[in-house]
Amino acid sequence: MKQRLALLMTILALCLPLAPSPPSFAAGGDVKSVSIDTGSAASYAPWQDGARMRLTQAEKGLRPGDTALRADIIGPNDATGEQSGSYYHVLPESRRDWSQTEFIRFWIRNASGERLLFNLSFKEAASEDWGLGQEGTFFLQDEDGMFYPLAYSYCNLEIPPGYEGCVVLPFSSMTVPEWSTAKGDRALRLSNIETFAFGALYTGAPQTFYLDEVTVTSDPQTRAVGVRLTDKSVAVPEQGEKKTRFDAWVTGLSGDYYNEDVVFSLMGRYDGIALSKDGVLAVDAGAKPAVITVKASVAAMPQYHHVFTVNVGDAPPPPTGIGAAGTVAPAKEQGLKPQQTALIVAACVTVLMLAAAVISAKTRTRRRS
Repeated sequence: MKQRLALLMTILALCLPLAPSPPSFAAGGDVKSVSIDTGSAASYAPWQDGARMRLTQAEKGLRPGDTALRADIIGPNDATGEQSGSYYHVLPESRRDWSQTEFIRFWIRNASGERLLFNLSFKEAASEDWGLGQEGTFFLQDEDGMFYPLAYSYCNLEIPPGYEGCVVLPFSSMTVPEWSTAKGDRALRLSNIETFAFGALYTGAPQTFYLDEVTVTSDPQTRAVGVRLTDKSVAVPEQGEKKTRFDAWVTGLSGDYYNEDVVFSLMGRYDGIALSKDGVLAVDAGAKPAVITVKASVAAMPQYHHVFTVNVGDAPPPPTGIGAAGTVAPAKEQGLKPQQTALIVAACVTVLMLAAAVISAKTRTRRRS
């Protein structure tokens, strides 16, 4: 019996590491989270003076639980000419205490081929509104599950064309907007939040986006790496060597900045192109043009990183940048695809079943003899 158990445990140990676990949203610490009901389009009401906007339930199968909302911004308001449209949602009593949370997180999909200028706000009970100011920081999630900081401006989050993933907006990047007429003390009090609202700006053509999993939460341990390159691309010099330095910074999802080093590395070999650990990119004269992939990791916590591409020379440009000018676009690291993972897990299960059958057959043979 002990021999059979040892054999099964050995096979299991060999199989399980092949199936990677998904990235953790928090490395540790207590996290408070309050989910906002995004499941019913009927529970939202439109801003009547705003742009023409239609809110419906998303197509079935788009998201787990069919809780996603579909929003279509159609055009300016016929009477007022207003180009910003929004819907608001009155929160139930069980969803009003946001105390000890630090940011709002949601899943969004921009189904249009143009950037989406998205906005959101919430209102303290019997007090002032909180929304986006003239500028601030928010986070998008790359294909590795890592979050990285971007800047917003003019009271809108710029969601790239075709983007599908999570967005994080720290409360530290929110303010009492100019349009708020409620009286208050301009001190954020999260213990009793009455309403939540979201919307978009009409920019000349109809757009469609989807929204789901709106949550307010705290996550004090997570780090996000931001990287900026002075030039959108790096030219190959005719002679000598050209050096360019990356500007990197580390923040928490609550918007706090950390004095932590970032280590850079090239994900691949590129002729005539080198990158130092502290972010100095050196391109030799006559280097072969390439779209290089770079990884920037928090030195003390390499599990937090940002993978992106840079165009060197006259190589085809990298994918459209996400966010503010100067921030380079993320690129996906090589790894197991979901289909590959499923096949590996299935193979492991099959091996375990065969091993168990062989052991069982040998046991029955011994008993008969």
